Amino acid sequence: MNKNLLLLLISLVVLYGCVQRQYQNQQSVHTSAQAQKENDSQSIKYSIDRVTECSLGLRKEVPGFGRKTDPATLAATKVVDSQVLYAMETSPNKIELMASNSKITQAQKQALLTYISANQICRELARSEFKSFPSFLLVYENYYGDIDIVYSKLISKEITIGEANREKSKLAARAKNEMAAAGDKLNNQYNAAINQENQARQAADMQRRAIAAQYLMNQQNINAAQQINNQNQMNNQLMNNKPITTNCNKYGNQVNCTSY
Repeated sequence: MNKNLLLLLISLVVLYGCVQRQYQNQQSVHTSAQAQKENDSQSIKYSIDRVTECSLGLRKEVPGFGRKTDPATLAATKVVDSQVLYAMETSPNKIELMASNSKITQAQKQALLTYISANQICRELARSEFKSFPSFLLVYENYYGDIDIVYSKLISKEITIGEANREKSKLAARAKNEMAAAGDKLNNQYNAAINQENQARQAADMQRRAIAAQYLMNQQNINAAQQINNQNQMNNQLMNNKPITTNCNKYGNQVNCTSY
């Protein structure tokens, strides 16, 4: 896979990560779906970095994988980048190569075949890294399949070097759009899961609040009934302890007494 496409994919994943963080900042509770979203986003970025390092390693004497790049691969990649297919959007020879009416030479063909063979390790790495993310893997597979068609047409001299570079540019643009769509799709899936978890949490919170409110109401009713009962008991005690007054009246030899 060429550096141009990989750098485009990296920029999209970085943008995807920014959207992710913006959404997460709006959430008050870190749900399991949010955690998965963060972990997967980091995994996707890490995988793209790995594939990018692999592709760039074909252009470095020491790529950082604990081994040196084969000199023949380095030489072949240099020929391809300078004479056959531009390496990056910012490559100074991009316009020149896109405008070329030349057909590929035998030496350039051998260099391209060497590069394609060496790049197979990066393709396998991409397949391994993105096996858990089918929508992202599909972007790579689409590009691999279609760039192979361009390679075949170029090697068979069916198309010119300029036509091959223009086709490559179209494929890179399409891959950029496909990656954006894959990111949006995955982001929407995560957001739907996060919303579902938040709704479930809110429903559970509402249920707990309702139970707590009912409990407090019951306790208030019990307390009010207890206060009424205590007041009644106090009233009864006051009535029972009230002093008795007796008045007596004498009518002749008879005495009548009244107590109250």
